[in-house]
Amino acid sequence: MLFALTQIGEAQTATIQGTVIDSTDSSPIFMVTIAPNGAAGGANTDFEGKFKFSLAPGTYTISAYQTGYYKKSVSITVTAGEVKNIDFVLGVNRRTLGTVIVSESQYEQRIGDATVSIDVAKEYLIKNTVSQSLSDVVGKVAGVSVIDGQVQIRGGSGYAYGVGS
Repeated sequence: MLFALTQIGEAQTATIQGTVIDSTDSSPIFMVTIAPNGAAGGANTDFEGKFKFSLAPGTYTISAYQTGYYKKSVSITVTAGEVKNIDFVLGVNRRTLGTVIVSESQYEQRIGDATVSIDVAKEYLIKNTVSQSLSDVVGKVAGVSVIDGQVQIRGGSGYAYGVGS
């Protein structure tokens, strides 16, 4: 009887499944968000670019999106018990946001509008150095040193653990 109730419960929903691949090299894309607009549910892709989730019968717009890729949407209509396969091919979005900082306020602002002096870790510092952690990169920015895991800016005293500073 329990098996029959499980089958009846599954028959009232539709299954959406598929894969997401990169348009440039056809490789699977990990952690792409697949979501139906206006409905609860959805999933993220696994390491093989595959996803699977259930929806109530109806008409939906299913979107696939991830930072660095263009968002792709498709409209579908599903019925109870149906298994619908949807494959997405996402194009790489080469546009960048530019330099945005988050500092003393909680809101992002352009670097030119900042009221404090700011330096940005350049992209080549990350790409062209053998950095094992972010502190290695931060230590290469002018005026910043990392000593025993403590950041010191322009010779300041740094941060003292457990003191509340």
